[in-house]
Amino acid sequence: MKVMDIIKIACDFTGNENIAASLDEDEQVSSLTQEQQKTVKTLVKCLNLVQNEIATQYIPLQQVQQVSTKDFKVLYSQFENTPISIVWAKDRFGRNIRFKTFSDYLIIFAPNASVKYQYLPQNITEVDGEMSQPLVPARIYAYGVAREYFLQQALSDDADIWEVRFKDSLQVFARKKQEVKMPCRRWL
Repeated sequence: MKVMDIIKIACDFTGNENIAASLDEDEQVSSLTQEQQKTVKTLVKCLNLVQNEIATQYIPLQQVQQVSTKDFKVLYSQFENTPISIVWAKDRFGRNIRFKTFSDYLIIFAPNASVKYQYLPQNITEVDGEMSQPLVPARIYAYGVAREYFLQQALSDDADIWEVRFKDSLQVFARKKQEVKMPCRRWL
């Protein structure tokens, strides 16, 4: 998913149609005026806030990684992504291992372990880039970006409107799809 697509939708939601039209024509941020570039940077910051909110509160990003300990200590820098919370640690037989978290490292009471942890997505820096791990459709991101944009502009009434759309869309999207089982019908 392209960051530019989300920004274009968010521009339509926030009343910046002229920026969206300019981006449709050129696909270049450098062709925008100084004020328009500032608005686009603000929208990208809002997108980062929304992406982190979704990953921490609704759809967590989780990964399982094999680690080896030295003196039962594993530095967070050894992980592929920086952990924000540890879900579990298991040995090679699948049994749970006790662990204790600290600010810079993790203590695991085993020499080797599989660790499942939650992490934040990478920050978006360029409008021309791709989102590395899109969690929801572009429209839901744009709802959240519009909410954050209006909050930064101190327009709380407009922000409330987009808050409702954002939360409702997220709840529908994040709802677990479960199989509905109906009881067997019986003959009377």
